[in-house]
Amino acid sequence: MSCLFASLSQHKVQVKLKMPNIIWCGLVYEVTAAQTPSNSLYQLLQWLLTIECFEVHFKDTHNHWTDTMDRINQNIISILQHEARITNQQLAERVGLSPSSCLNRVRKMEQKGLIGPYLSVLNLASLCRSVTVIATVSLKDQSTEAFRLFQQQAEQIDEVVECYTVSGAFDLFLRIVAADMARYNVINDRLLDVLPGMVNISSHVVLTESKPFRGYPLQQLLGQ
Repeated sequence: MSCLFASLSQHKVQVKLKMPNIIWCGLVYEVTAAQTPSNSLYQLLQWLLTIECFEVHFKDTHNHWTDTMDRINQNIISILQHEARITNQQLAERVGLSPSSCLNRVRKMEQKGLIGPYLSVLNLASLCRSVTVIATVSLKDQSTEAFRLFQQQAEQIDEVVECYTVSGAFDLFLRIVAADMARYNVINDRLLDVLPGMVNISSHVVLTESKPFRGYPLQQLLGQ
């Protein structure tokens, strides 16, 4: 909870009651950098964050109420991105909640698009032979329409598993996973034909994968 209060500096906290048949009401506390939360406020918020009949919201400097990403939700997301098949009972025990409260939090974050869809990490080397190519793309036509057309065509190719528009010496970054180099050459030609004479592709074949993606560094990104 210390991280929660650290994040409340210069913000307001609104605690909303949402019991059935009771009109929404709010308790508003303001915490500034010069104040230390009282034990009563600390205990109140700690209790409210663990049950379902209350929601805690933060008010930012622009006076917009936003849903909290508290320490418990951060822990839930951190666990789910590494252990997506964990049971709700196990997840609840790990984060110190009742199963119903934990499931309620997960469903809310799913509804808001914070987590999901859930994917499986495949051991492609054990499944089949393949070649992974990092392709950097430069477009001579820098119009919005040219970028939109190229991106649309890239999205339609199943083997193009990632596509980013980037800054720097080239315009787009693609990760392509093909059955073999012959198939990659077909994909490469298809991409070149999107804007004939206006596309330059530089291909980099991946030889080894020393650090595959295994989730985001939430502790650093969310300031835990």
